[in-house]
Amino acid sequence: MIKTSFFVLFCMMPISLAHALDWTQFRGPQAASFHPQSDPPIEFSSTDNTNIAWKVEMPGRSAAGPLVVGKTVVTTSSGGMDNQRIFVTGVDLDTGAIEWQQEMVCRGRPYSHPYSSNAAPTAASDGERIFAFYSSNDLLCVDLQGNILWYRALGSDYPKINNDTGLSSSPLVIDGVVIVQIETQGDSFIAGFDSKTGETRWRVDRPRSANWASPVTLETNGDRAMLLATSGKDVVGIDPTSGKKFFELDSSPSTISSATVSGQRFYVASDGLTAYQVGSPGTQPVKLWNSRKLLPGNSSPVIIGDAIWVVKSSVLSQGSTADGEEQWKLRLPDAGSIWSSPVVCGDRLYLFSDQGKCFVVNVGGEKGELLATSQIDDTVLGSPAPTEDALIVRGDKYLWKIAKK
Repeated sequence: MIKTSFFVLFCMMPISLAHALDWTQFRGPQAASFHPQSDPPIEFSSTDNTNIAWKVEMPGRSAAGPLVVGKTVVTTSSGGMDNQRIFVTGVDLDTGAIEWQQEMVCRGRPYSHPYSSNAAPTAASDGERIFAFYSSNDLLCVDLQGNILWYRALGSDYPKINNDTGLSSSPLVIDGVVIVQIETQGDSFIAGFDSKTGETRWRVDRPRSANWASPVTLETNGDRAMLLATSGKDVVGIDPTSGKKFFELDSSPSTISSATVSGQRFYVASDGLTAYQVGSPGTQPVKLWNSRKLLPGNSSPVIIGDAIWVVKSSVLSQGSTADGEEQWKLRLPDAGSIWSSPVVCGDRLYLFSDQGKCFVVNVGGEKGELLATSQIDDTVLGSPAPTEDALIVRGDKYLWKIAKK
């Protein structure tokens, strides 16, 4: 069972606070992929409209996950010739009505793998603004009514940014700084921008190689949050306000699966899965364990207290955060390819394949139990966003709300 301090902490929150848990970045709050109060339906189908509250056709394709900020769902799209037109759209959570939409022509290279999209990175929000980032390296800031506040054409500022298959690293907001990780064979860097003005705060050079993993926020035993970033060649901890490097680990993490953080520990897909403990800023993290049985594929790991879940091909595995020991594994039938990361709602895990098939697994017992396999008629590459009673899913063509009727 999920008997963890993290789960108990959320369940003890006041109901009004717990229910106001917005999904404001890739994998949600703290990139934990967890909504303790969410109770979406276990079964749904677009064939007969079972538990489909609404679906809205979008102006272009997307491989990104949606955000939920208050009563607004935010999603990004790209379309037109060579995916040069980029969109950020606000949709009413209750009705599915489009509240606002901004459309621009990108300034950078819009090209990506045909399977992906220029709108591959998931947007981020600080609760007052939306920061939409695209594979073309266009960074757009709008308010919650969709008004443009500022815009940066990073592809024009750094014309040697070059990755033929496209970028998908999602932005992150820490202490008033919007952080983007752009790592390619050409210009390659992490940069921090002022969330109110878009002004460059700092820029740090990175290895010149393709990387699609997203940065995360890491706690320390000091007073400051730390930025954690991985590439195919290293793991670094960076001060999000200044760009100062706190530590660097010589490692070879996955360039697709992102790191997952739990308190002062972080877990990276490197030689399987490797766990580290971080101390004060400026000190090297301590390696705790390595497990080759808990190797993530394209999805990022999910951690709740003493349980960790990874997806590799069509197999979902649970391990222990204490020592990396594999506790059980469950094969998902006819899964196809899986690119989205799972989300946990209460004690149920929801995982979408690229075919729009959703596996619902009970992870609250001694073994994983497949409760249902549901289907929507769309390609799904991004991770869903849970609300109190629903899942918001961005498909290739549509934005979906899955909720009980």
